[in-house]
Amino acid sequence: MLRPSDTAESAAIETAEIERLEAAVAGSWLSIVVKLAADTGLRRGELCGLKWSDLNFETGKLRVQRAVFQRDDGSVDEKPTKTRQVRNIVLSANTLGYLEMHRAEQEQVAAMIGADYRRDLDLILARVDGEHIRPQAISMGLRRIAKTLGMKRVNVHTLRHSHGSILLSKGAPLAVVSKRLGHSSPHTTAKIYAHALPSDEQATAELWDSIRSGDGTAKTQVGAVAPIGTAKAKRQRVQ
Repeated sequence: MLRPSDTAESAAIETAEIERLEAAVAGSWLSIVVKLAADTGLRRGELCGLKWSDLNFETGKLRVQRAVFQRDDGSVDEKPTKTRQVRNIVLSANTLGYLEMHRAEQEQVAAMIGADYRRDLDLILARVDGEHIRPQAISMGLRRIAKTLGMKRVNVHTLRHSHGSILLSKGAPLAVVSKRLGHSSPHTTAKIYAHALPSDEQATAELWDSIRSGDGTAKTQVGAVAPIGTAKAKRQRVQ
Protein backbone atom coordinates (compact mmCIF):
# COMPACT_ATOMS: atom_id res chain seq x y z
CA MET A 1 0.00 0.00 0.00
CA LEU A 2 1.26 3.49 -0.86
CA ARG A 3 2.45 5.50 2.12
CA PRO A 4 -0.22 8.00 3.22
CA SER A 5 0.48 11.57 4.21
CA ASP A 6 -1.00 13.25 7.27
CA THR A 7 -4.43 13.54 5.63
CA ALA A 8 -6.99 10.75 5.84
CA GLU A 9 -7.98 11.43 2.23
CA SER A 10 -4.63 10.33 0.82
CA ALA A 11 -4.95 6.60 1.54
CA ALA A 12 -4.11 4.71 -1.66
CA ILE A 13 -3.40 1.22 -2.97
CA GLU A 14 -0.96 -0.08 -5.56
CA THR A 15 -1.85 -1.07 -9.13
CA ALA A 16 -1.60 -4.78 -8.25
CA GLU A 17 -4.27 -4.33 -5.58
CA ILE A 18 -6.48 -2.41 -8.00
CA GLU A 19 -6.21 -5.31 -10.43
CA ARG A 20 -7.20 -7.77 -7.67
CA LEU A 21 -10.25 -5.66 -6.93
CA GLU A 22 -11.18 -5.42 -10.62
CA ALA A 23 -10.93 -9.19 -10.96
CA ALA A 24 -13.11 -9.70 -7.88
CA VAL A 25 -15.96 -7.52 -9.21
CA ALA A 26 -15.75 -8.73 -12.83
CA GLY A 27 -19.18 -9.60 -14.19
CA SER A 28 -21.04 -7.67 -11.48
CA TRP A 29 -22.61 -4.21 -11.50
CA LEU A 30 -19.62 -2.97 -9.50
CA SER A 31 -17.26 -3.71 -12.38
CA ILE A 32 -17.93 -0.45 -14.23
CA VAL A 33 -17.79 1.46 -10.93
CA VAL A 34 -14.32 0.17 -10.03
CA LYS A 35 -13.03 0.58 -13.58
CA LEU A 36 -14.11 4.20 -13.90
CA ALA A 37 -13.09 5.14 -10.35
CA ALA A 38 -9.61 3.71 -10.83
CA ASP A 39 -9.14 5.12 -14.34
CA THR A 40 -10.50 8.62 -13.79
CA GLY A 41 -10.17 9.49 -10.10
CA LEU A 42 -13.73 10.83 -10.04
CA ARG A 43 -15.58 11.24 -6.78
CA ARG A 44 -18.39 8.81 -5.93
CA GLY A 45 -21.16 11.33 -6.59
CA GLU A 46 -19.53 12.42 -9.85
CA LEU A 47 -19.45 8.83 -11.08
CA CYS A 48 -23.15 8.41 -10.31
CA GLY A 49 -23.96 11.61 -12.20
CA LEU A 50 -22.20 10.76 -15.48
CA LYS A 51 -24.37 10.74 -18.60
CA TRP A 52 -23.58 9.37 -22.03
CA SER A 53 -24.02 12.87 -23.41
CA ASP A 54 -21.01 13.90 -21.29
CA LEU A 55 -18.73 11.54 -23.21
CA ASN A 56 -17.27 12.14 -26.67
CA PHE A 57 -15.98 8.81 -27.96
CA GLU A 58 -14.17 10.49 -30.87
CA THR A 59 -12.07 12.86 -28.76
CA GLY A 60 -12.00 10.68 -25.64
CA LYS A 61 -13.09 13.63 -23.50
CA LEU A 62 -15.42 13.20 -20.55
CA ARG A 63 -17.24 16.26 -19.21
CA VAL A 64 -17.67 16.19 -15.44
CA GLN A 65 -20.35 18.69 -14.51
CA ARG A 66 -22.60 17.21 -11.84
CA ALA A 67 -22.73 14.89 -8.85
CA VAL A 68 -25.46 12.75 -7.31
CA PHE A 69 -26.20 12.98 -3.61
CA GLN A 70 -28.41 10.83 -1.42
CA ARG A 71 -30.95 12.23 1.02
CA ASP A 72 -31.72 10.76 4.42
CA ASP A 73 -34.85 9.09 3.05
CA GLY A 74 -32.78 7.23 0.43
CA SER A 75 -33.89 9.31 -2.54
CA VAL A 76 -31.26 10.85 -4.83
CA ASP A 77 -30.85 14.11 -6.70
CA GLU A 78 -28.21 15.93 -8.73
CA LYS A 79 -26.07 18.91 -7.75
CA PRO A 80 -22.96 20.72 -9.07
CA THR A 81 -19.51 19.20 -8.49
CA LYS A 82 -17.75 19.83 -5.17
CA THR A 83 -15.89 22.88 -6.50
CA ARG A 84 -18.93 23.92 -8.57
CA GLN A 85 -16.71 23.82 -11.64
CA VAL A 86 -17.12 21.86 -14.86
CA ARG A 87 -14.02 20.03 -16.04
CA ASN A 88 -13.04 17.86 -19.00
CA ILE A 89 -10.76 14.87 -18.61
CA VAL A 90 -9.30 12.67 -21.33
CA LEU A 91 -9.89 8.93 -21.05
CA SER A 92 -7.41 6.28 -22.14
CA ALA A 93 -8.11 4.05 -25.14
CA ASN A 94 -8.51 1.13 -22.74
CA THR A 95 -11.16 2.94 -20.71
CA LEU A 96 -13.02 4.04 -23.84
CA GLY A 97 -13.07 0.47 -25.11
CA TYR A 98 -14.48 -0.73 -21.82
CA LEU A 99 -17.18 1.95 -21.94
CA GLU A 100 -18.15 0.93 -25.47
CA MET A 101 -18.73 -2.63 -24.27
CA HIS A 102 -20.62 -1.37 -21.22
CA ARG A 103 -22.90 0.74 -23.41
CA ALA A 104 -23.66 -2.21 -25.69
CA GLU A 105 -24.60 -4.36 -22.68
CA GLN A 106 -26.70 -1.54 -21.25
CA GLU A 107 -28.57 -1.20 -24.54
CA GLN A 108 -29.38 -4.90 -24.51
CA VAL A 109 -30.86 -4.61 -21.01
CA ALA A 110 -32.82 -1.50 -21.98
CA ALA A 111 -34.24 -3.28 -25.02
CA MET A 112 -35.45 -6.16 -22.86
CA ILE A 113 -37.09 -3.87 -20.30
CA GLY A 114 -38.63 -1.65 -22.95
CA ALA A 115 -40.62 1.46 -22.11
CA ASP A 116 -39.97 1.12 -18.35
CA TYR A 117 -36.26 1.74 -18.82
CA ARG A 118 -35.27 5.33 -17.91
CA ARG A 119 -33.55 6.30 -21.16
CA ASP A 120 -34.31 9.94 -20.38
CA LEU A 121 -31.76 9.90 -17.54
CA ASP A 122 -29.02 8.83 -20.00
CA LEU A 123 -26.86 7.49 -17.15
CA ILE A 124 -23.55 5.70 -17.69
CA LEU A 125 -23.77 4.13 -14.23
CA ALA A 126 -27.35 3.00 -13.82
CA ARG A 127 -29.49 0.41 -12.15
CA VAL A 128 -31.02 -2.33 -14.26
CA ASP A 129 -34.02 -0.07 -14.92
CA GLY A 130 -31.90 2.95 -15.88
CA GLU A 131 -32.44 4.79 -12.59
CA HIS A 132 -29.65 6.37 -10.51
CA ILE A 133 -27.45 4.08 -8.46
CA ARG A 134 -27.46 5.19 -4.84
CA PRO A 135 -23.97 6.35 -3.73
CA GLN A 136 -24.37 4.48 -0.45
CA ALA A 137 -25.07 1.22 -2.33
CA ILE A 138 -21.74 1.61 -4.10
CA SER A 139 -19.88 2.07 -0.83
CA MET A 140 -21.55 -0.91 0.81
CA GLY A 141 -20.99 -3.20 -2.17
CA LEU A 142 -17.36 -2.21 -2.64
CA ARG A 143 -16.61 -2.51 1.07
CA ARG A 144 -18.06 -6.02 1.12
CA ILE A 145 -15.95 -7.19 -1.84
CA ALA A 146 -12.79 -5.58 -0.50
CA LYS A 147 -13.29 -7.28 2.84
CA THR A 148 -13.30 -10.72 1.20
CA LEU A 149 -9.91 -9.81 -0.31
CA GLY A 150 -8.49 -8.72 3.03
CA MET A 151 -8.36 -5.10 1.88
CA LYS A 152 -9.58 -2.88 4.71
CA ARG A 153 -11.10 0.59 4.27
CA VAL A 154 -11.18 0.37 0.46
CA ASN A 155 -13.85 2.48 -1.21
CA VAL A 156 -14.29 4.82 -4.18
CA HIS A 157 -12.21 7.47 -2.42
CA THR A 158 -9.38 4.93 -2.13
CA LEU A 159 -9.45 4.39 -5.89
CA ARG A 160 -9.61 8.15 -6.48
CA HIS A 161 -6.54 8.81 -4.38
CA SER A 162 -4.75 5.81 -5.82
CA HIS A 163 -5.28 7.33 -9.26
CA GLY A 164 -3.75 10.63 -8.19
CA SER A 165 -0.91 9.08 -6.19
CA ILE A 166 0.16 6.69 -8.94
CA LEU A 167 0.07 9.36 -11.65
CA LEU A 168 2.16 11.78 -9.60
CA SER A 169 4.65 9.12 -8.52
CA LYS A 170 5.20 8.28 -12.20
CA GLY A 171 5.93 11.89 -13.12
CA ALA A 172 2.59 13.24 -14.34
CA PRO A 173 2.51 17.07 -14.09
CA LEU A 174 0.99 18.31 -10.85
CA ALA A 175 -1.22 20.88 -12.58
CA VAL A 176 -2.65 18.26 -14.95
CA VAL A 177 -3.40 15.79 -12.14
CA SER A 178 -4.97 18.58 -10.06
CA LYS A 179 -7.30 19.49 -12.92
CA ARG A 180 -8.14 15.84 -13.53
CA LEU A 181 -9.11 15.31 -9.89
CA GLY A 182 -11.16 18.49 -9.79
CA HIS A 183 -9.23 20.17 -7.00
CA SER A 184 -9.65 23.90 -6.43
CA SER A 185 -5.93 24.48 -7.09
CA PRO A 186 -2.62 22.62 -7.59
CA HIS A 187 -1.71 23.71 -4.06
CA THR A 188 -4.51 21.52 -2.71
CA THR A 189 -3.24 18.58 -4.76
CA ALA A 190 0.35 19.11 -3.61
CA LYS A 191 -0.73 19.16 0.03
CA ILE A 192 -2.78 15.96 -0.21
CA TYR A 193 -0.35 14.03 -2.40
CA ALA A 194 3.01 15.14 -1.01
CA HIS A 195 3.64 11.49 -0.07
CA ALA A 196 3.54 10.46 -3.74
CA LEU A 197 6.64 12.44 -4.75
CA PRO A 198 9.61 11.02 -2.77
CA SER A 199 11.46 9.91 -5.90
CA ASP A 200 11.04 13.36 -7.44
CA GLU A 201 12.56 15.00 -4.37
CA GLN A 202 15.55 12.65 -4.51
CA ALA A 203 16.04 13.25 -8.22
CA THR A 204 15.91 17.02 -7.65
CA ALA A 205 18.54 16.80 -4.92
CA GLU A 206 20.81 14.74 -7.18
CA LEU A 207 20.30 17.20 -10.05
CA TRP A 208 21.33 20.09 -7.80
CA ASP A 209 24.50 18.25 -6.77
CA SER A 210 25.37 17.62 -10.43
CA ILE A 211 24.80 21.30 -11.26
CA ARG A 212 27.07 22.49 -8.44
CA SER A 213 29.76 19.99 -9.34
CA GLY A 214 29.73 21.16 -12.98
CA ASP A 215 28.90 17.71 -14.29
CA GLY A 216 28.20 18.22 -17.98
CA THR A 217 26.48 14.85 -18.20
CA ALA A 218 23.61 15.89 -15.90
CA LYS A 219 20.24 15.20 -17.47
CA THR A 220 17.94 18.17 -18.05
CA GLN A 221 14.35 18.21 -19.11
CA VAL A 222 13.42 19.25 -22.62
CA GLY A 223 13.18 23.03 -22.74
CA ALA A 224 14.85 23.48 -19.36
CA VAL A 225 17.77 25.86 -18.88
CA ALA A 226 21.05 23.94 -18.88
CA PRO A 227 23.51 24.18 -15.97
CA ILE A 228 25.71 27.29 -16.12
CA GLY A 229 29.06 26.62 -17.72
CA THR A 230 27.94 23.66 -19.86
CA ALA A 231 28.11 23.62 -23.64
CA LYS A 232 24.32 23.52 -23.82
CA ALA A 233 24.08 26.68 -21.70
CA LYS A 234 26.45 28.49 -24.08
CA ARG A 235 24.32 27.43 -27.06
CA GLN A 236 21.20 28.70 -25.29
CA ARG A 237 22.83 32.13 -24.80
CA VAL A 238 23.69 32.32 -28.50
CA GLN A 239 20.11 31.47 -29.48
